[in-house]
Amino acid sequence: MKRLVAPIGVLSALVVLAGVLALGGTGARAQTPPARFFGALFIDGVPAPSGTVVQAFIGDLECGYVETGEEGRYVIDVASDGTVAGCGLDEAVVVFVINGVPAAETGVFQTGYFIALDLSMTTAPPAEASPGEAPPAEPPPDMPVE
Repeated sequence: MKRLVAPIGVLSALVVLAGVLALGGTGARAQTPPARFFGALFIDGVPAPSGTVVQAFIGDLECGYVETGEEGRYVIDVASDGTVAGCGLDEAVVVFVINGVPAAETGVFQTGYFIALDLSMTTAPPAEASPGEAPPAEPPPDMPVE
C-alpha cells in the first residue's frame, strides 16, 4: 500500500501545478482598485433627484456608471487601466456627465483613492422667441380703451 501513496501524491501535485500554470498563462490583467469619487450632486443649483445618471469618462471611454440612490449625493467607482484597458491611470482627467450633460467639474484619477468632489450641471436656458416671430398683437386704433 505504501508504494501507491507516494505516486498518487506526486501525481496529485503535478495536476495542481499544471492547473495553476494553465490559469496563469491566460494573459489575465492584474486587478487594480478603482478611484472612488463621491460628493454632492446638483442640477440647476438644486440637489439632483434619486435615479440621476452619472457617467465617468477618460478620453472617449466610459469608465464608470451609476444611477444615484440618494437625493443630492453620488458615489461612482472609476475603473483603473488594470481592470478596463484605457481607463484610469494616475493623473488622468476624469470627465463626468450628469443625465447626458457634462458636469462643470472634472476630477483627477488616483488609483485606490476616495476623492471628494461635488458635481454640478446646468440645463439649457429656455429658448427665447425667434426673430421671425410676430410681436404680440396690439388692439386696433378704433377700439375704445377702458
